[in-house]
Parts: sequence; C-alpha cells; structure tokens
Amino acid sequence: MNWKKQIRGQYLFYTLPSEFTVSALLKQTKAINDDLKDSPLDVALDLRGLEKLDGAGGRFINNLSASLEKQGRKIVYIGGKEEVLVALEESSFVKKYENIADFELEFHEMSPAFAESLLKLAPVNAGLSSLSLICPLCGNREVSGFILDEQKYKQEWNDSEITPMWEPASSKVESLDFAVYQVAVCTTCYFASLRPDFFTIVFPEGEVLSRLKTDEINNLKMTTSTRKQIMNQFRDADGDKYFNPPREKQVAYLSWLLHEACQKQMHSDRKLINAYDLVLANLYMCKYAENEEQINEHLHTALAWSNSLVENRQLYSGKRLMMGLSYQISILLALGKVEEAKAVWTGYRQEYAPQSEYHFWVKRVASLMSGYLGEVE
Repeated sequence: MNWKKQIRGQYLFYTLPSEFTVSALLKQTKAINDDLKDSPLDVALDLRGLEKLDGAGGRFINNLSASLEKQGRKIVYIGGKEEVLVALEESSFVKKYENIADFELEFHEMSPAFAESLLKLAPVNAGLSSLSLICPLCGNREVSGFILDEQKYKQEWNDSEITPMWEPASSKVESLDFAVYQVAVCTTCYFASLRPDFFTIVFPEGEVLSRLKTDEINNLKMTTSTRKQIMNQFRDADGDKYFNPPREKQVAYLSWLLHEACQKQMHSDRKLINAYDLVLANLYMCKYAENEEQINEHLHTALAWSNSLVENRQLYSGKRLMMGLSYQISILLALGKVEEAKAVWTGYRQEYAPQSEYHFWVKRVASLMSGYLGEVE
C-alpha cells in the first residue's frame, strides 16, 4: 500500500500504512523521489499507524533522511511504536513529535521550549525581554528583537480592538502594547519578522542560527530595493535607532508594513505565503493607521488574505486556521458584510465551539455575532 501524501504546513506529509516492508519498497521509492524532485518542502512521516517495519523499510527511511540532510532539508516523525523507532537512525536533522498537535504547533511559531529558553537568557527591560539579533540577509549585527513573557501577561479582548491585547497578569507587571514591538526590523536592508528565530540570535554563550532556508534568504535579498522604497515613503524613517524603543505609532505601522512585504517576498510560490501573518499584519496596520482610508484598505486586504488562508487550509495548523476564521468573521462584520459573516459563523460554531481549548476565541466571536443573531450560546 502506498504512503498517503498531503501538504501540511511546510512539509510533504506522508501517512504510512500498517506495514512498510520490502514488497512495497520499489514502488514507493520512485513515488517519493518524484515528489522530492518537484518540491522544496521538508518531509514529515506519520508513523502512528505503522505496525511492521522490516530492515529494508528502515534503511529506505534512513537513506531518505540522509539525502534530505545533504540538501539542507529535514525529516520529522510523528508518533511511532518503540519497535519501529529503534530501526530508525538518530540524526540532528530528525525531530520526533509525540502527536499531531505538537507537530502543528511549530508550523508558524517558535516551540514553547525554545521560547522559554530565550526568556531565561534574555535581559528584561520594562516588561519586555530584549534580544540581540543578526540579520540573515545583510549580516547587520545591530538588530533588536523583543519577546514577551506570557506567564506575566494574559490575553484579553477589548471592544475597540479586533486583535486581543496582552494585559498584565498582576499589578507588579508594567502595562504595554506588545504589538508595537513585536516585529524585529533590520535598519540596513529592512528585513522584518515576527519570528526572532528568523534572525540569528546572539547570546554570550553563542549564537543560534537563523531558521530561514537558503532560497528564502535569496528571495529576500533580491527584493531589498522594494523594502527600501517602502522606507522612503516615510519622512524621518532613518537612522540605526529608528526602531528602538520607545516606538511611536508610525514606527509600529511601518514595522508591520515591512513584515507584510517580507512575507510576500519570502516565497516565489504564492500558495506558500503565510496568509495568517498577512491577516495579522493588516489588522495591526489598521490599529496604527493615520486615517479611515488606510483602515478600510487594510481591512479589505486582511479579508482577501483570510480567504487565501481558508483556500490553502492544509498549510496551517488547526489552531491557526481557527484564529484566522475568527478574524475573518470580525473583519466581515467591520465591513458591514453581515450575511457573509453569518455563513462563516455557522460552520465555525459547529467546528470549534465543542473544543474547550478554543473557548477564548469562540466566546469572542459569539459575542460579536450576538449583536446580529440575538443571544448566542
């Protein structure tokens, strides 16, 4: 039986059958080689249903791992019985996940363990932990990044905001608008990202290299002039310290605008562009916009990218898709598209209301919809 193939996040995702033995090897080898030749994606193997793996099957997977490593690509495993995993070789390019939820968590975010380690190593200033970063494009070593200790802050909804706010969890913690500082920006080539790990992170103990792939870096390098044109549109947007704290409203707007540009420039295949990040960027640009015309423009752009997210849902984790749909309903209501919002809400409610881990988001959307549907449970 062939491996079932999907695209999940940045991975070619294969679900293995109950047996993978020499009898299936020749047919599967050609199919896998054809897939890898046509795609730059990493590989994920779902081993949860695999009961029998003979020596030939184990060697095939180990050789696949070695081949990917030579190309600068990685392979990850999800699940797997102990007797199956012992046949697979250890490698720095191999990562194992216990379940799908853990696997999906790292589609678009730093792992919780890595974020926690950053918080322990980074100095804290005014409620933020600051990071020294190196730009992976131009090598600028004077980039500043910031991360928030989510143990000291909690997310809450505000009636005047589409996005949730980070509020102090106690009176001992300073209040701040983290979205102002969320995007790190290189002031030489204007590479910008929400992800500190897309930069090289510098600690006294050593450096953690950027997670960006070579083709992503090359794509971003080739579009530096476009980002410089964006900067030229803003008066006084110059100097090495421009994006340092305290950031004013225009600086926050510009940081999200550059983040949006980089997300679009990173991939030559439009389907691989992170639509969720573009929804988020446009919603924050609404927040920091100077006039109603800008707000309306960014709301419509956010709506378009939310549609792209839904069309390419296989690229996103279940949680990220749920959050994107939550924003889509909010955007539709903000634009007066009530009937469209009702249509999305029907499926959204059926899918996510029963899942307790999503209640923070579902409760918010239900509150918004109650103004149009009456009381919503």
